[in-house]
Amino acid sequence: MTYKLPESLRLELKKPLGKLVRGDPKHVMKVVRGYIKNSKLLVTVGDIVTENTIKHLYTPKLSIVDLRSLREPRTLNLDLTSYFNIWVNVENPPATLTDELIDAIRWSYTIKQKVLIIVEGEEDLATLPAALEAPIGSIVAYGQPGEGVVIVEVVEALKRKIINILERFERC
Repeated sequence: MTYKLPESLRLELKKPLGKLVRGDPKHVMKVVRGYIKNSKLLVTVGDIVTENTIKHLYTPKLSIVDLRSLREPRTLNLDLTSYFNIWVNVENPPATLTDELIDAIRWSYTIKQKVLIIVEGEEDLATLPAALEAPIGSIVAYGQPGEGVVIVEVVEALKRKIINILERFERC
């Protein structure tokens, strides 16, 4: 099954799900470091966030990338596959969430190894299932284009909000 983002939700999903942090990568990662001190695990969604997290902090438990930035192909400054124990390729067209992506995210939390999910298509909406499936107390960091990095603390209220959002997606 595929979940398609309806036009009616686009504006709502442009708003950060957590705390928006602006600034250069070192400053942003310093703020992220403060959040992850007591977290169960760290998840990143987006190429630039993932790259900066590895450079300035450590390799996240799960990272989801599409090898693009602002929908343009992007060459990473790191060979991300060398930082993760397992990498999984999935298809996920723009403005959708596929079962393939959701299943890969869910599976990644069941194993101890660090997982890199490489999306053919677009990873923009992957924050929703990444946070929904993450253990309470986890941190999900994702890029907010042209703004900075959003830090999301996974709590029950956030999971309820995400379920409410996903229930409004079109199912194909």
